[in-house]
Amino acid sequence: MTLPKPYKYKKPRKVATHKVINRVQVEGEDEGLTGFVQEQEASDIEERYARALNKNKNVQRFSFREHYFGPARNTPGAKEVDFMVYAGGAWWPNQIDGQIGHKSAAQKSNDRISDAVLNQYFSQYGINPVRRIPDGVKYLMDALDTQESADSIVEELYG
Repeated sequence: MTLPKPYKYKKPRKVATHKVINRVQVEGEDEGLTGFVQEQEASDIEERYARALNKNKNVQRFSFREHYFGPARNTPGAKEVDFMVYAGGAWWPNQIDGQIGHKSAAQKSNDRISDAVLNQYFSQYGINPVRRIPDGVKYLMDALDTQESADSIVEELYG
């Protein structure tokens, strides 16, 4: 009796593959964004908003990423405001809503709860309610994607 011949595996055919890279396409010239506002790391939309605040003659001053109460900064339960803007003799807390972190129903619900807690705290000191940017403005979610649109938002809010 003889042994059967060993099985020969077929070599798989090579299929041409196209690498698809899912990246945001950036068009236009370099804006010179640094990734920082007041020596703290910032997203592109936060930096554009800060630049718009700097340009506006009605904004006397602003601070970036102020921690108000709760546990340590950047931990669950900590209450922070992206921008605290002083304009027209009043303080205006501004929260910047990006496309990723503030679009689902759960995220929006968490934002409303956080705003309610902050508003209760701020009301003791005569500070205006939290403004969501661009939610409280009549622009779309990509409103801070260009410096011109950020300038328009600040102009609409502070004159």
